[in-house]
Amino acid sequence: MNPGPRTRPGVVVLAVSAGLTCALALAGCGNSAATVTTNKSQQMRPSTTGSKPGGRELAALDGAYVSDVSPAEVLSHGSPDALDENIGHFVFVFDHGINVQGQESPHACTWSIHSVTGQGPGVITLPTLAAGGIAPNNANAKVGEPVDLIRWTLYRGVLTLDPFSPERFWIKPFRQVSRTPSLAWFSRRCPPPADALKRR
Repeated sequence: MNPGPRTRPGVVVLAVSAGLTCALALAGCGNSAATVTTNKSQQMRPSTTGSKPGGRELAALDGAYVSDVSPAEVLSHGSPDALDENIGHFVFVFDHGINVQGQESPHACTWSIHSVTGQGPGVITLPTLAAGGIAPNNANAKVGEPVDLIRWTLYRGVLTLDPFSPERFWIKPFRQVSRTPSLAWFSRRCPPPADALKRR
């Protein structure tokens, strides 16, 4: 594991669907169908993240991150239930303005692709470009969501995501496992599309 930067002031802001009380990652949130959904007009647009102010700051996020959340941890943070899509092993990969997320638990395995847009120092949105996988409760990501802001910090290889609401959206920080973006970290049971990191 490559250690992260010694200090990264700033906080990432991710989009959160209104009314969601998801446990950890956007990949396991929402209420769309389990089949693949995609917004072709969004996925074909070239990314402008690198040319916008803050693009260099967002480049610091590039890499792979993992976290694990148990049903008990979800319930202890105020969620009324622990849906299969909101527990288990989570993977986040950031690569030059694209974020790919994955989630896997015994009965669910989901993925989603997001564009990363800076909204100021340490703040981003992650609108969903595509999503799919196995979602028995139809609680996976929805194209176009989320749309709210999320603050982020990356310190010594630990990525903390802090949404403005709901406060319990993120239960645990993510551990950086590589500074190199790669789809190799995702489950073979429900891998994201091979071109997931190229949708700019």
